[in-house]
Amino acid sequence: MCFKCSAFFHSARNCHRKPRCIKCNEEHETRNCPTKTMIEKPACINCNQTGYLASWKGCPNYPNINTKKAPTYAQKLKLNLNRNEKSTEIPQIAPNK
Repeated sequence: MCFKCSAFFHSARNCHRKPRCIKCNEEHETRNCPTKTMIEKPACINCNQTGYLASWKGCPNYPNINTKKAPTYAQKLKLNLNRNEKSTEIPQIAPNK
């Protein structure tokens, strides 16, 4: 989350947008906000819902990051070898009685 504009997927160092305060939604950085007290009813500036700030992970606009790791080359190779072994087996037919 960008600490300058409070948007997702980039950092303040690479941000070219206007600053946006996470507390009052004005055009200044949060660290320069004149509001120094705790906010009674905070509002998310990304989805406009009340009850939480934009940095809360429960916000519907908060991005879901896929934490599932891609399989390694060795895992793919092992999976492929297991598939090939199963397909080359000849099924045994039970003798008739």
